[in-house]
Amino acid sequence: MINQMAARHVRDDFANSLAKHMPEFFKTEEGPKELKKILAHADRKCLEREEAFIADNCSEFEVPLFDIPTDVHSYE
Repeated sequence: MINQMAARHVRDDFANSLAKHMPEFFKTEEGPKELKKILAHADRKCLEREEAFIADNCSEFEVPLFDIPTDVHSYE
């Protein structure tokens, strides 16, 4: 299982950071539409990359294992 929600939140935060640091572009009438276009493009690219990774590394009966430790002590 690939956690797409976490990646989407990171992309949203990044885009909002761009909007915050470039207000002259995003505060215009077209600004919110452009921000939505950027996020939609980023979502498409992410899905394409995930599908390519799965196609290259998986078979019908084998899926990738993303074993990421969630315990804070694992990072020490």
